[in-house]
Amino acid sequence: GADPLAMGILFFIVSFTVPLNEVVSGRLQKNNALARFFPIEKWGSKAPWLVTHVTVLAVACGLLYLPPSKNAIVVHAWFVIFNLITMWGISTCLIAFDGCRQEIYPYNEERSSVEGFCKIGAATGLVVGALPMLVLLAYSTLLLR
Repeated sequence: GADPLAMGILFFIVSFTVPLNEVVSGRLQKNNALARFFPIEKWGSKAPWLVTHVTVLAVACGLLYLPPSKNAIVVHAWFVIFNLITMWGISTCLIAFDGCRQEIYPYNEERSSVEGFCKIGAATGLVVGALPMLVLLAYSTLLLR
């Protein structure tokens, strides 16, 4: 199994890569690095990033919890690798999502109302996702978990 202290330290270290991920991902998106595979005329400049990286993110999140061995070194290495991929996917998707609103809605009034709906939707999703977990954790038993 994994050592909880080591996993916490590894997660702390991996979290420092997020600003670098965002800078690199933003630069790649600005330079349209996926234009060779996804023509901008057909896909736009942000949709390829969302399509590819949501898929990468889903696979990485699933594999994060399925290490190939129970050896502590393997589990820790697996956690770091797939956590790095997950953080990259999250950063890229968030940057693409924020950037696509500017392409779709060129006027500030449209963009500000859409931004408001995005904030409301994000807060609603946070509550809907967190509330069941809080209820389960408050009344957790071994059988319930």
